[in-house]
Amino acid sequence: MATLYDTATMLYVPSGYKASKVYGLKPTGADGEGTATRSTISSRINSSGVVEESVAINTIAHDYGSVASPLNCPEAIVSPDRTNHLLKSNVINTGESGWLGTASMGTAITSPNGLTEGEEIVFSSAASDYVGQRPSGLSAGVEYTFFFWVRIADGGTAKDIRIQHYDGTSTNLLASPTISSNEWVKVSYTFTATADATERVDIKNCTPGVAGSIYVWGANVQKSGTDMHITTTTSTASRSFDIIAFDDLQTNNVFSNSSGTFFFYGTIGVDSGNNDLLSIWDTTTNNRIILEGGAFKSIVGGSAVTGLEVLSPSSNDRFTGAFAIAWDSSSCRISVNGATADASGLTSFAPATYSDLRIYGSSQASTTRIKAIAGWNAKLTQTELNTLTAL
Repeated sequence: MATLYDTATMLYVPSGYKASKVYGLKPTGADGEGTATRSTISSRINSSGVVEESVAINTIAHDYGSVASPLNCPEAIVSPDRTNHLLKSNVINTGESGWLGTASMGTAITSPNGLTEGEEIVFSSAASDYVGQRPSGLSAGVEYTFFFWVRIADGGTAKDIRIQHYDGTSTNLLASPTISSNEWVKVSYTFTATADATERVDIKNCTPGVAGSIYVWGANVQKSGTDMHITTTTSTASRSFDIIAFDDLQTNNVFSNSSGTFFFYGTIGVDSGNNDLLSIWDTTTNNRIILEGGAFKSIVGGSAVTGLEVLSPSSNDRFTGAFAIAWDSSSCRISVNGATADASGLTSFAPATYSDLRIYGSSQASTTRIKAIAGWNAKLTQTELNTLTAL
């Protein structure tokens, strides 16, 4: 008996790629090729667990996850455009321009990028000891994330620290973590910027002060929603957005001219700013399914009908898991993580001959991570949809 895998007319998992190309498992040959677009280099964690800082232009980044976790299958990364607002990101040292503080600096060790840039911050017993920097170019009222990698020495003693944000008027405690791992761990903390000239983020000693040391690397302050490292030196640095596209899906029999099913497995940003984050369309403004603000929207003949918030996100959240949508000329069906979702707010969807799939990073709130994408040239039943929870 044929399985859904057997009958799938499209299947993409992060595997083969080269400059400007991604390769699906189905259809085979040129019909299964997609395009990758990004006008700058990017970064990823490679299959050896090392932070690779120069993924080439127009080359999709296959990311293998945190260097502190077991390596899983890669995810294809579709990132928004972002800027790291800190200088000297890889050398967190008060002797370097941009970095401020009263803590002493020790001996550097091998950092997550494989170089000797893991700087040792040595705290005295003074609670006031810190290392920090004033990010440049922040926008007032916008949420940013301060993230970096941290560890203790082999055989070292756990160290309590404070992560603080000075907003120009008052100091805000973001977290008081205990650093106890002798493996590199990426930690992240969010704050709302004031854009004050004296605004600063700090890695500070605990209260009361206790002498000890930690190693740090890879400091970033980026607009929240992405965690891909951006290396900086004497100025801030930016990365442009990604696009993955698969064209001519009806010509290649991925979808028929009247019905189809689309499946996504991974992580996708779903806040209200994500217009056209993911779209199946006929290259015009008409006849398309898009994911917008966590809801599927079907546009037929230029008239938009918005469906329910099927992914149920909170503001600026991400959806992680699996969702599928099936359609024909009369109605749609939706499944989210194996459960039936209400599709009554959606119209039918019958795209024109040349139906394309686009996954955009442009101006989006957060990074999309693709584990798998699949398609069928028929409208699957609700029971079949609800079996689609992973590939």
